[in-house]
Amino acid sequence: MTIDATRRGFLVGAGAALSGLAIGLDPRGALAATSATGGNITPFLTITADGTVTAIVKHFEGGQGVATGLSALIAEEMNMALEDIRWAHAPSDPARYGNLFFGGFQGTGGSTAMANSFLQYRTAGAAAKQMLIAAAGEAWGVDAAVLALRDGVISGSGQEAGIGDFVEAAARMQVPAEPKLKEPAEFRVIGKEIRARRDTADKIDGRGIYAMDVQLDGQMVVALKRAPRLGAKVVSFDDTAAREVRGFIMRRRCPPAMPSSPMPKRHGPPFRHATPCRSNGICPRPKPEAPRRSAKNCWKWCGPGRSSPAARRISRRSRPRSTGRHR
Repeated sequence: MTIDATRRGFLVGAGAALSGLAIGLDPRGALAATSATGGNITPFLTITADGTVTAIVKHFEGGQGVATGLSALIAEEMNMALEDIRWAHAPSDPARYGNLFFGGFQGTGGSTAMANSFLQYRTAGAAAKQMLIAAAGEAWGVDAAVLALRDGVISGSGQEAGIGDFVEAAARMQVPAEPKLKEPAEFRVIGKEIRARRDTADKIDGRGIYAMDVQLDGQMVVALKRAPRLGAKVVSFDDTAAREVRGFIMRRRCPPAMPSSPMPKRHGPPFRHATPCRSNGICPRPKPEAPRRSAKNCWKWCGPGRSSPAARRISRRSRPRSTGRHR
């Protein structure tokens, strides 16, 4: 599968190639709207001419539920069912989609996604509803106050039509400075039980796109083989068997200063598992400036079954009790 990571490629993938409405922030950080085919804004949602509403999820969905949570905010303010809101990942663009709690870094963690985006997405959804109703009022020659939007249909004054009929007109309107948000007592989606998350189906039927799906010209897949104990140094390794595995290209020894994640990779090309690795088996020694690396707490760094003999002799009473919560 080839992934187009450009901004235009993202808009096409999100359904924004069709004429429609996109609402988000302009370069100054103010709420703005434009046609879905252009405009220099950071869209939080797009609405195409066929009435399809797509939540542009700025936070990475890695199982935290942000695709469902952010879609729910838009569904709430637009009086739509959560099942009728599509979602798409935002492109990699920290300047536009940075997490405000991370100083602009585009990431997800620490329960910051909803705290960062709760008002952003609700405001975008409320603005879309208000603009679509205003566009319908102009088209029908009636006061927008007598119209209502529910489940993708605008009705009132004896008329009704889908929201897709008004997206082009709404895209030419001025975005309301302060769209009216719902009161908690009016919530139909927020705070209610959700039986199916928005990202579940894609993960089950194979439609979900992961980093492993990215294919670039001349791309090679790199797999790291680490020493079996944290802090140990590689003494030698044998790549004879790895060379016999289909797809093997080359092997390189990482320079000592090369940074790498302390978490072991559990998956990768098969030749990584075909490379025996010997290490000196040394657990990090205690350092005055890092008391957690002492023998008493060495298990925290080496992990159960991978600690030094001194750490294995420590009583279980010295280990912190589990809170029963997943981090």
